[in-house]
Amino acid sequence: MTHEQLKQVLEQHKLWLGTLGLKGQCADLTDSDISGADLTDADLSSANLTRADLTDANLTSAKLTGAILIQANLSRAKLEDANLEGAKLINANLERANFAGCNLSNADLTKCKFMGCKMDGANLTGVPLIIDDSFIDMRFYMEMSHIDKMLLLLVSSPQIVGKCLEVDGLGSLVENGSTGDYELQINHDRTIKHLRDTYTEEFKIYD
Repeated sequence: MTHEQLKQVLEQHKLWLGTLGLKGQCADLTDSDISGADLTDADLSSANLTRADLTDANLTSAKLTGAILIQANLSRAKLEDANLEGAKLINANLERANFAGCNLSNADLTKCKFMGCKMDGANLTGVPLIIDDSFIDMRFYMEMSHIDKMLLLLVSSPQIVGKCLEVDGLGSLVENGSTGDYELQINHDRTIKHLRDTYTEEFKIYD
C-alpha cells in the first residue's frame, strides 16, 4: 500500500469515526502491507487489520481500541503509549514489539508470539494468557521467572507432560492423599535441560 493510499484510508476512517458511521468508511486494511509506516497518534479504532503486515511500523500513541489484528504481523513495531483496549490480536506476531506504557486491557492475545517484546508499564488488566485452554493472568505471567514460565507451559500441556514422563528421572505422578488427585512432581534441572534440548519450537517464546 502506498503512502497516499494509506493516507486516504485514514482520512475516510477519521470521517467515519467522527460522524458515527454516517459518512466516510471504516478502515479495512486486511492483508495490507503497511510495514514501516508512521502511524504515530493515528486513530484506527475498530479498524480491520486482519493479517496486515505492520512490521517496524511506528504506532506510538496510536488508538486501536476494538481493532481487529487477527494474525497481524507487529514484529518490531513501536506501540509505546498506544491504546489497544479490547483489540483482538489472536495469533498475532508480536515478536520484539515495544508495548511500553501501552493499554492492552481486555485485549485478546490468544496464541500470540511474544518473543522479545517489551511490556514495561503496559496495562494488562483483564488479559488472560491461554495455554491449552488454561487461563493465566497475564500480569502474573509476565512477572514470572524464565524457568517458571517453562514449567507452567509444561504442566499446562498434557501432550508434553506425557512425553516428559516417559523420560526417566524427569518426573512422576504422585497421588495426593488428601484429595485423591494426582500431582506432577518434576526434577526442575533435568526437566529444563530436556525441554531446551527437545521442545525448541514450543519454548522459542522464552529464548
